[in-house]
Amino acid sequence: MLFLLARGIATAAALGLLGAHRVTAHDAWLALGALLAGPGAMLLAASSERMRRSSLAWTVDGLIALGLSSRRRTGEARSTCWR
Repeated sequence: MLFLLARGIATAAALGLLGAHRVTAHDAWLALGALLAGPGAMLLAASSERMRRSSLAWTVDGLIALGLSSRRRTGEARSTCWR
């Protein structure tokens, strides 16, 4: 339940920030990635007890989230927090 709540809030925050500010030239692609990864992870976690308990699934989910906010993806040479 905590994962679902946190993922829902994180997805909403990411979409809100991307909608409110022009961060990169790829904002639409980042929003699409957030729309696919956020609810997708939530559906997998909600449908499978095994996925909720899997350390590998949590690790892959975290790597996907980091990949969506990486410097390479956004084209920024500095931290994505400083804009």
